[in-house]
Amino acid sequence: LAGSLYFTKSTGDETEDTDTRYYTVTPSLNYSFTDQIALNLAYSYANEYDKTLTNDREVDRNIVWLALNFNFPQKW
Repeated sequence: LAGSLYFTKSTGDETEDTDTRYYTVTPSLNYSFTDQIALNLAYSYANEYDKTLTNDREVDRNIVWLALNFNFPQKW
């Protein structure tokens, strides 16, 4: 599970107000078949609020991905 939170706040007057908020939450599942092969399933949700926009100030983003990872053993 991973996440982040970021926001800014302006100190100007109402016409120069540029407050924004952005956060993400990313849970993931991993399954190892062998030492060299693993399967990863993850989902990411992000939300951004921008006070400077006149319409649609809040934006959501959803991402789902499935990855099959191969590692090659080192024989040095």
